[in-house]
Amino acid sequence: MPGIFINSHFGSVRVYTLVDPKVLADNAIPIARELFDLRDLNEGNRVFSIHPGSGYLFYADYNELWANKKGGKLPSDRRTVEKAARGFIEDANKKISGSRALRQEGIPQLFPSDLRVVWIGEVASNSSSTGDHWLCQFGVYLAADSNRTARVEGAAIDVRLGGDGKIIGLSSTWRPMSGDRLSTEPADPSELDPIYADAEGAIRAPRVPTVPVIDKPKVPFSPLEDPEETTPPEFLFWLADEAAPQKFLAPILLRHDGHEGEVTAASRHSLCAEIWERTTGTQVEVLAVVTGGSGNYEYQWGSWSTDSIFSEGVKTLETSPTVSLDPGVHNIILQVKDKLTEAVVQTEKVVFFDGRQD
Repeated sequence: MPGIFINSHFGSVRVYTLVDPKVLADNAIPIARELFDLRDLNEGNRVFSIHPGSGYLFYADYNELWANKKGGKLPSDRRTVEKAARGFIEDANKKISGSRALRQEGIPQLFPSDLRVVWIGEVASNSSSTGDHWLCQFGVYLAADSNRTARVEGAAIDVRLGGDGKIIGLSSTWRPMSGDRLSTEPADPSELDPIYADAEGAIRAPRVPTVPVIDKPKVPFSPLEDPEETTPPEFLFWLADEAAPQKFLAPILLRHDGHEGEVTAASRHSLCAEIWERTTGTQVEVLAVVTGGSGNYEYQWGSWSTDSIFSEGVKTLETSPTVSLDPGVHNIILQVKDKLTEAVVQTEKVVFFDGRQD
């Protein structure tokens, strides 16, 4: 099947298959046992959880977290903290990969190998001026091929160390991988001159994993502006937020233009979706605008209201590229699946229409 893309696309780039978050959540207890010697998810003021929709992981030992009144017995410096945090992550991967039961469930390890420090520092509670614990924050980086590395937007791993360097807190927005495969690029990367993350100096703190709002069509550039003088796009992997399904971690190109951003697909397994709207008589029509993938898509629309989200949940709408809506405020959800690659993307938009035509 991948061969159908080779002739019309430039080269190969790596994409990563993600572990199903539900599988992770179903195995939360054995994972907690391997990492923290817990027999249950809530044991003696120690709590552990894995979100079934995103795979986000959380652990806290409230016997020690926010309980260090005098700030004693903490690690003395950042180098010691980073070494301890990395040691914990390496040991965690060894324990998970060494569990036959977890391997059979399709969970080879929890954390990636290329983690780069975003911030390290002491954290104090609101009621104290002394340090309660150390926090070590890592950003995640992945190989696009043998020569290129890219950061993962939306992925962050926070390790908290208490007295004697003990791990007393862990939170991760990273989604574990089950494998990788080669996809094809839609253009010669050298023509776009993208920015990669191959050097330590390129590290930036992970940002909120939300696709930027992009107004279409774009306002034409001023004659006084040079359209060629734009910042090169950043090549990165985009991790969906906790409410969005995602099967592949695939690369995209993110071009910053002032306060706006433009996202384009950087592989055949990358999907980018936007919701446009236009007035049609007494209704407003929303349209799915999708780029990337094979072009053979499935659509699923949904909507929800702040007044009924808890009682009624998300209302299922059409499965076509467009949906017509009556006047009102609509919280619209669009989910697109590529029928050939099985890649999925989800986006949301608030649509307001008062019934008046422009």
